[in-house]
Amino acid sequence: MIDTHLHLWDTERFTYPWLDDEPRLPRPLTGRELDTRTTDGRRVVLVEAGVDPRDVEGEARWFARLAASHPAVHGFVAAVDLTREDLGTTLDALQALPGFVGVRHLWQDTTLLSSHPGPLGAALGELARRDIAFDACVRAGQLPALHRLVESAPEATIVLDHLGKPPVGDPRGLDRWRADLARLAEVPGVHCKLSGLPAECRDAGELETHLAGIVAHAVGCFGPGRCLVGSDWPVSDPGFDWCARVVGMLPEQDRHAVAEANALTIYRRHR
Repeated sequence: MIDTHLHLWDTERFTYPWLDDEPRLPRPLTGRELDTRTTDGRRVVLVEAGVDPRDVEGEARWFARLAASHPAVHGFVAAVDLTREDLGTTLDALQALPGFVGVRHLWQDTTLLSSHPGPLGAALGELARRDIAFDACVRAGQLPALHRLVESAPEATIVLDHLGKPPVGDPRGLDRWRADLARLAEVPGVHCKLSGLPAECRDAGELETHLAGIVAHAVGCFGPGRCLVGSDWPVSDPGFDWCARVVGMLPEQDRHAVAEANALTIYRRHR
């Protein structure tokens, strides 16, 4: 199994401003955590963790060292501002790092998607030219804007993080999420990461109420050939093995694709 969404952060070396508002989260989380999170032989994809822009390059180099030294690390997804003028140079540097498999630009609390297609369309085209996967982290209300953007770059490989963050506490919003997710799935280059739902729920009861239906809807929209599984640990920590639980909910013939095969196809190591 490949857990395609695991976070580590070294708060003794790098700054993560958002952690100031999250006292529940442990810190620091360094390479030692990999041993405890992979005792069953699973591998992981490390995903950038909202590090301060001044520390982005340092975080990527740290992840590369972990990828080169720890057999459980399949690769890492680096933070990249897709609007930067030197994007090509930045991507050149990342592609030279061992274990690099993709990039992410956090859009969930920005207005970048409101300008269509703007610089983002060209940036996705550049990622597609280089065969680099892009993790799209947006909130449910941004799914229509994301759909418009990815339609402008249909050749790009897009991984929707955290199921598009369904608003589980809002029945009408959840209906809109279902419709918007189905429409997004019509773009063949978009894939869906079955992750992050615990962080969107108020408690364990709400998670249990919505878990099966939300996962089933996502898999129904994208099909097992375009879904991946990720724990989103430690931001999501439901008290059980999320990856094993989600994979176990699928028909047996679909489990290998979601648990491993799709990750190997989408997150190809560049070195």
